[in-house]
Amino acid sequence: MDRLVQFAQAAANAMVKRHPRRLSTWRSPHGAYRNQIDYFLVPRRWMSSVGKCRSYPSCDADTDHTLVGLKFGLKLKQCSRPHLAVRCNLSDRNERAKFQLKLCNRFGILDTPAASDPVNEVLEDLADRDWYNLRDTVLKAARETVKTKRRRPNHSWIKPETFALIEEKSECNRGGNRYKSLQKVVRKHLREDREEHLKTICGEMESAQRANNAKDMFRSMNRLTKQACPSVKLVQSDSGDIMTEDPQIMDLWSDYCEKLYSTTEQADTQTLTSGGLNEPIPTYAEVKKALKSLKSRKAAGPDEISAEMLKLGEESVTRALHRIIVNVWQTGKWSTDWTLVYLRPDLQEGRPTVCSTIVRFLISHASKVMLRVILDRMRDMVEYEVAEEQAGFRPQRGTHNHLCSLRLITE
Repeated sequence: MDRLVQFAQAAANAMVKRHPRRLSTWRSPHGAYRNQIDYFLVPRRWMSSVGKCRSYPSCDADTDHTLVGLKFGLKLKQCSRPHLAVRCNLSDRNERAKFQLKLCNRFGILDTPAASDPVNEVLEDLADRDWYNLRDTVLKAARETVKTKRRRPNHSWIKPETFALIEEKSECNRGGNRYKSLQKVVRKHLREDREEHLKTICGEMESAQRANNAKDMFRSMNRLTKQACPSVKLVQSDSGDIMTEDPQIMDLWSDYCEKLYSTTEQADTQTLTSGGLNEPIPTYAEVKKALKSLKSRKAAGPDEISAEMLKLGEESVTRALHRIIVNVWQTGKWSTDWTLVYLRPDLQEGRPTVCSTIVRFLISHASKVMLRVILDRMRDMVEYEVAEEQAGFRPQRGTHNHLCSLRLITE
């Protein structure tokens, strides 16, 4: 309610002088009374842009309310369209084989170190040169062989026969018997079409479950249960104010990320040696294991390369990644793409205007290989230091193992 009061300060259709028939928005069931109960709420600063505002009683909406129209003159600034990442569809087995063959044909490009290329000698960062070579090769092969994903069209569940009845009803007199009889028939057909549509979706879920296809099953389930999530370009500050301007929204996001990664603990003053001189460089087997452990069907990061693309590259991509990771390990300088993070709005729960409920962080999948190598080495060291009795937060071992042991001892 506070947000409504903050936004709207005037009712546009209540501030104009027109015939009462053009102002009423509700009619009683018997047509004896007409009232104005629906309004266009407009901020006072935009009242000068309000044009013609009236109700249209001749429109057939199958309701006791009347359609209200408003002409609003506003000159919008030209906004640049955001760059949409190319999403490749790798679900087809034939297209995966073509993409894999294309990468194998470019095997020489991927296996040749970028430092030996005289054209790239002017570049300063060796990790960037190798990574750009690998990234461009993979993306070019994907665009030439793999189709891009497209959103499924939303087919209407209303049958053409029902649309024909609706058109026939709209041509009848709203107070006549023919209109009332067609109104009942249209509602009956709409209920039947809706039930048939739901049965079709349930049939798709059962077929996907029998085929052990969990992805299609949950996609069909979301069509039944998932609520509509509007795209809102508004952010609420800590004080409760709604930010609508781009500079204010960017400052709020910057403050949120700064607080998210800040800590109250005292910083460690220990000096760390850069360049990984105290640790051996990652081996080819470690990189191959880390690449294989990446999760599939995850959104691509700033480089637009998914985990499936890297996995399909097999030996050539693994060798190129190993060479890049060794360069990063020795120099301590990461590739520029590996340091970028995308903040993707994705409402899971809560209000869509709160930063903490609509953010998802996306990083490069290639950088996850490097992070996975570091994590595996840390895990090996922790496994060596942790006592044998420790069961929680350890692979292949949990508290249920200790519970089972206690139960066997008590029995």
